[in-house]
Amino acid sequence: MSILQQVKRRNVYLAAAVFLTVIGIIVAVSNMPADSFSRAQVSEGLNISGEAKATVTEYYLEHNQFPSDNASAGLPPAEDIQGKYVLSVRINEGEIVITYGNDANSNIHGDTLILRPEFSERRVTWVCSSLDIVPKNLPSACRPDHDNR
Repeated sequence: MSILQQVKRRNVYLAAAVFLTVIGIIVAVSNMPADSFSRAQVSEGLNISGEAKATVTEYYLEHNQFPSDNASAGLPPAEDIQGKYVLSVRINEGEIVITYGNDANSNIHGDTLILRPEFSERRVTWVCSSLDIVPKNLPSACRPDHDNR
């Protein structure tokens, strides 16, 4: 067998290996449970709510009470605070209510995540919960079996 034939054969084997690797990755991703995607999407809400949490905390430290809504907190209207999976971020008597929509997985579309402020020792901590989202779709910090402070 000539050197040229050996190189061609090696290139065919290499191309086949790359092809099989790509197919393997596609199969692995397509078989990922929807929970993983939902959990990542719920996490987007926690990230987007960062500004709201800071604003509510500052408001409380300045006024000794929590803001009643987005306007009193100095935030844009709830519908203007969005993400790829988050439909709105609304302040309701200090609580931050994150509603999922837009491109969110059907497991969480229309569901809400609530961040409740707790004040102690001149410090605000946040506790997250949801009546809609099943625990397996929540980030670990929001699951009932986790101390989420």
